[in-house]
Amino acid sequence: MNFSLPALIWNSAMDLLQFLVRFPDYKGIRDIFKQLLEKVQMLMSYTPLQDIEKVFKFYTLVALIMNPDNNLQLSYFIQNEIKQTLPWGKPENPYPPCFSSLILKFIDSFRPTAQLVSITGKQ
Repeated sequence: MNFSLPALIWNSAMDLLQFLVRFPDYKGIRDIFKQLLEKVQMLMSYTPLQDIEKVFKFYTLVALIMNPDNNLQLSYFIQNEIKQTLPWGKPENPYPPCFSSLILKFIDSFRPTAQLVSITGKQ
């Protein structure tokens, strides 16, 4: 992630991505989200105070993609991408705290649906 870009270019790029994410190109958006997850993991080592506004813009983009109200099928694909990157059973968390809470809340939102499917599937 290149935080050295001027704020105007950074904000314009994030606005463009927010515009593009609204269209249901599942594979393309899933690939974008996969790249975003890799960049989020890099935030742990580099977040100067002057770049907090850029991180917030990045956070809103990730939250927009993860919103199941926008597109439920895309959210299902994204959940699978998240599960592939999370180190289950390992003590370290690869995401910064603000993104970690967003991601864990997103995964927990699918549990009632998964329980419903597993209950009806056992009949």
